[in-house]
Amino acid sequence: MSQLINQSGGSDGSTTTTYAGVTASNRIGSGIGQNNNLREAVAAAVFADQRDKERRSKSIIVSGLNSSGDSSDSVSFQRLCMLELGIEPAITYTRRLGHADGSRVRPLLVGLQSADEASHLLGHAKKLWRSTDDNVRNNVYINKNLSKLEARLAYEERCHRRQHQQTTRRTTSRRNDDRQPVQPAVGAPVSASTSVSTHSLVLNSGATPFYPHTSASVYSDVRGSSGDVVNGVGGAAVGGSS
Repeated sequence: MSQLINQSGGSDGSTTTTYAGVTASNRIGSGIGQNNNLREAVAAAVFADQRDKERRSKSIIVSGLNSSGDSSDSVSFQRLCMLELGIEPAITYTRRLGHADGSRVRPLLVGLQSADEASHLLGHAKKLWRSTDDNVRNNVYINKNLSKLEARLAYEERCHRRQHQQTTRRTTSRRNDDRQPVQPAVGAPVSASTSVSTHSLVLNSGATPFYPHTSASVYSDVRGSSGDVVNGVGGAAVGGSS
């Protein structure tokens, strides 16, 4: 500390401690101490977070598993794993989370011997969806033991994934509808665009015949000897003298 103090030299070679030097020295020493404290706090926080993750990795959360009056939660969960998952876990402790209010089944915290065993259980948890027991199939879930921040981020990720899947399904359905040909309704008038091929192939026998106007005398009305009007080709030759 004494080396950081500013000193002024006199004419006789002696040194004098100044107020500015003492103030600067205290400021520098205080800054160094604050930096050390900050590094120690960060290191302690990282260490605590790591220990918390290790502890959580060895446990799981079971939702919807009812308490049993004739057996403990540990025995109930072990029976569930053996019957539904074919696994016999090594349980170290169990604890109900939250406050008992009688309106819902409190989640069950289950501690296991290792993180690998917890991962093994989580990997088979989806088998509960295919359980023959209606209560287990509809209500019981096994999930990771997440912190509040991790749980919130996981929830937001599920919402985003669900919204993306719904958007994809709507887009696919719209594309399929656009690709399907339009079928006219029964009894509905057929437009010209949809009846071109039909008109070009079907002959309408009730239509008025068309005669090209090549000669006015050939298709003109000719009156015969009896006074009748004769129409048609060669009508001029029919009206000869009697």
